[in-house]
Amino acid sequence: IGGFVLVDSVFQTSLNNVVKTACDNNSYITSSFYAVVANAEVVADNETYINSVINNFKNQVSLNNSTSKITVGKSSDMSFYDKSSFINELETGNRGWKIISDEDKHYVQVVSCLKIGEKDFCIETLSNITNVYADRDYYCNVYQTVLFCVVLFSSLILVIFSLYITRPLVRLSNVSKQIAQGDFSIRVDIKKGIMSTK
Repeated sequence: IGGFVLVDSVFQTSLNNVVKTACDNNSYITSSFYAVVANAEVVADNETYINSVINNFKNQVSLNNSTSKITVGKSSDMSFYDKSSFINELETGNRGWKIISDEDKHYVQVVSCLKIGEKDFCIETLSNITNVYADRDYYCNVYQTVLFCVVLFSSLILVIFSLYITRPLVRLSNVSKQIAQGDFSIRVDIKKGIMSTK
């Protein structure tokens, strides 16, 4: 059990580190987005221009960030969105995250909500963290294999040791049976084991 607790502890630490990194990444992207879009609104009040700036920002960030999928838009535009999603409960200026399992893949979804001018935006970073779960499974399998080998080796050592310890007792038992059958010529030598004297 101790090995599984150790594996789970390493897994939780790795998972917390990955989530923290994803939240930090989302924070940087949100700050950059705010600066770019707020600046665009000052320069032009044209809706088409602002949408063009947003699309250029998404493309630029996606090129520089190959580990995460980035979505900018309304809350309903986010990946894995449903009506009970935590995204609906986020207030402007807040950030939230959730771990999502989809088939054999695991993701950490981080969403920030902000308001620029009169518009509400949600910025999502979706990072694939399947490798953290794969590492946990690998370490559990390694631990089970090592545990099996240790138990097998220990059992073998115990069998050999018990045979070595009980061999003189078996010999003594055999001698006592022979004496009980009337063969008084057998003697037991304490130092060397059983000796026959005729």
